[in-house]
Amino acid sequence: MDEPTKPPFAPDLRGSQDTVLVVEDEETVRRLVGTILIDHGYRVLSCADGVEAIVKFNANVNDIGLVITDVDLPHLDGALLSNTLRTLNADLRIIAMSGFPSMADSKNNVNQIKKIANTFISKPFTASELLATVYQTLNSNEPAGP
Repeated sequence: MDEPTKPPFAPDLRGSQDTVLVVEDEETVRRLVGTILIDHGYRVLSCADGVEAIVKFNANVNDIGLVITDVDLPHLDGALLSNTLRTLNADLRIIAMSGFPSMADSKNNVNQIKKIANTFISKPFTASELLATVYQTLNSNEPAGP
């Protein structure tokens, strides 16, 4: 009798109360990402634009270990936001996300932010893809900044 095959090793993708700043101008996406992270043990701070993100980051600079930011944001795009946050904390880990990585206007922003962020994820993504990306980014031995 054959033994049942074991699934491949998958790390526990639950957070250990790591604080994540989610920056997304689309409220539905912002809430969904926040809910997924909270349900898996992360603390979440969220905001709708880059200016608000800088204010919230400065108020919580010692707590935030990861920023997940959309590329196209009102008032301050994701690349400029990421660059600004990296000057405030060189060890900050950043995940950039975009739903339009091939559109002409967004392509330049995506290329810029890929030089700054640790990781890039294309929308739409599954909860599993998001959690794996967050887990890998937070637990990577690679230096935080590029």
